[in-house]
Amino acid sequence: MLPRAWTDAAGVILIGLAVVVAFWPSLGGGFLWDDDSWIAATPSVPMHRLMRDDAGLLDIWLTAKAEDYWPLTNSLFWIEWRLWGMNPAGYRAVNLLLHGIGSVLVWRVLRRLRLEAAWLGAVLFAVHPVTVASVAWISELKNCLSLPLYAAALLAWLRFDEGGQRRWYAASLVAFVLALLAKTSTVVLPVVLLACCWWRRGRIDRRDLLRTAAFFVPALLLGGVTMLRQSPHIVIPGEPMPDGLLSRIAASGWVVWFYLGKALLPLRLAMLYPRWQVDPTSPTAWLPLAAAIGAAVAIPRLPRRVARPVAMAMGCYVVALGPVLGIVNMLFRRYSLVSDHLQYLALPAITALVATAVMAAAKITWLRPTALGAGGMLVAALMALTWQRSEVFRSTESLMRDSLVANPDSWAAHTNLGVVLIGSGRMPEGIEHYREALRLMPTSAKAHNNLGSALFSLGRPQEAIPHYQEALRINPNLVEIHSNLGVAFGIIGRPDEAIPHLQEAVRTMPASAQAHNNLAHALVLQGRLGEAVDHYEESLRLNPDHSTARDHLQRLREVLEKQQNAPHTE
Repeated sequence: MLPRAWTDAAGVILIGLAVVVAFWPSLGGGFLWDDDSWIAATPSVPMHRLMRDDAGLLDIWLTAKAEDYWPLTNSLFWIEWRLWGMNPAGYRAVNLLLHGIGSVLVWRVLRRLRLEAAWLGAVLFAVHPVTVASVAWISELKNCLSLPLYAAALLAWLRFDEGGQRRWYAASLVAFVLALLAKTSTVVLPVVLLACCWWRRGRIDRRDLLRTAAFFVPALLLGGVTMLRQSPHIVIPGEPMPDGLLSRIAASGWVVWFYLGKALLPLRLAMLYPRWQVDPTSPTAWLPLAAAIGAAVAIPRLPRRVARPVAMAMGCYVVALGPVLGIVNMLFRRYSLVSDHLQYLALPAITALVATAVMAAAKITWLRPTALGAGGMLVAALMALTWQRSEVFRSTESLMRDSLVANPDSWAAHTNLGVVLIGSGRMPEGIEHYREALRLMPTSAKAHNNLGSALFSLGRPQEAIPHYQEALRINPNLVEIHSNLGVAFGIIGRPDEAIPHLQEAVRTMPASAQAHNNLAHALVLQGRLGEAVDHYEESLRLNPDHSTARDHLQRLREVLEKQQNAPHTE
């Protein structure tokens, strides 16, 4: 019989190989959707300055400049920016590495819980296609980083629970705080720790409550910080308003069944699923939640050998989904009430339950070959589906086209696809998607702004201006609209109307060389040459390679010099 260390090493290697093979197509992909907001390619996004500023690391930890308080994740992005810049391959490789580490730690946790199917449960998670939305989407570094820390905290707790050694308790608490600083959805860990106590001893006693009490403190503290930081961003002018509390409670039943269905049968996955309208005044809206409660009540009536693992798995699954059920509002809910990346942390509970069922069947002599064969086929099938899903996540265009197949009425998918098409020079097709987005969501400031920009680039600023103005009316907080509208007014020779918008752009984007250049140009048209020189100089200070600003500044200085040297007449 092989030594334990050898089998452990083989288990790690096999999980690693399975992850690399299944996700291989994703490594050659680019930035997706809002990745630029995190990698900070857009000056109007606050993370732009944090990423590029050497002092940004302090701001990430000590200020509210970032939208969410996930400083550990943002710090890793800060480091990655210095390593990879705008090369997506490095970011994708880091996500994949962290997912592999997380999967190995899931295996170790399941093994500590004495699950015979621990390795199979971990590998089913590692290659599950639902995880592609976290691993192949660079923005979801927060998922891929928080899971290993969450699993490490759980593993250290289990070791403490076995031997009572305080160093493992301390290690668990530290890992948990780090997990919270990576993503606050890990706030559920204290409840999962209590579930592990029940799994091991069949009860939760006073000692268990006292030992987990310290974990509830950072959970409540950082959970509260996240809610405070996110609350100002929940309402976006012109986009779907948050649902009422009763609607969100009723919808939580829909969400649980949806996620469970995708976990067990991961077909027809999409980045942007249809957004359900849940009317709490309709009795049928409450049926999924009632069914979920009924299923929970029925579990203890199952045979003990079945009820116990089902109760543990489903309990941990629903608890881990708790922060994303929608009862607490989330920014993503303006697109859909569900998303594959939101069940990443909960998914191991289901893969462990499926693996346990496979191994239970394998204990029956006449079923053993069939059960083991089914387990192998299940891993292979999930790997194939993940490979296929990873291909979709190679580009925003393929991702949004895939979403439109599942959800043709997604205004967000039409808007994002329009951005890609316009950027690649396919103007007519891109404009059609912008118009379709506005048909579906007439109050989308982003779609109005994007359509205006497309029309402007076609040399039609007069048609662009009404769209910019409508976008600004809907959402005055979109900084780039001020810049776009100001430039459009300048192009048609209306500097008096251009300058206030361009000044606002400079005020909110002081580090943007282009914003200073645009304002300088409008000031020239208005005859305010001295002020224009100042802004051209600032543009060049921020970006010494800005050739347009350099050329304009040189010509402007020549004009000013001629004016100074011209003879004066009485």
